[in-house]
Amino acid sequence: MQNPVNVLQKNVAACPGKPRPGTLTRQHTAIDAHSAPPRAALALLGMLVVFREIISVSMGPDPQPVPPMFGYGRLELGLVAGSYQSFFIIVVTAAVFGLAWYFFERTLA
Repeated sequence: MQNPVNVLQKNVAACPGKPRPGTLTRQHTAIDAHSAPPRAALALLGMLVVFREIISVSMGPDPQPVPPMFGYGRLELGLVAGSYQSFFIIVVTAAVFGLAWYFFERTLA
């Protein structure tokens, strides 16, 4: 039976383009500059949990009733109907998404 270390050394010598076991180079590591956004997202989620718990402790865990900002009116656009507040939220969300897209289109290379 052959020694596994000798077999490994022969295989490494036969493949000169591959890195040797135990050596890490920048081009062969799994963690590089592209791993920054997941770290930022995890930090943001962690901050969200902390802020939510601080608010829960200070104001209580039960939801507080708040009247709608635009009243109780109803808006109908063809087959789609909903409250003024629902349509306002959809429009603001679309505007924020569009502005973020425009910002990243113009600033990232």
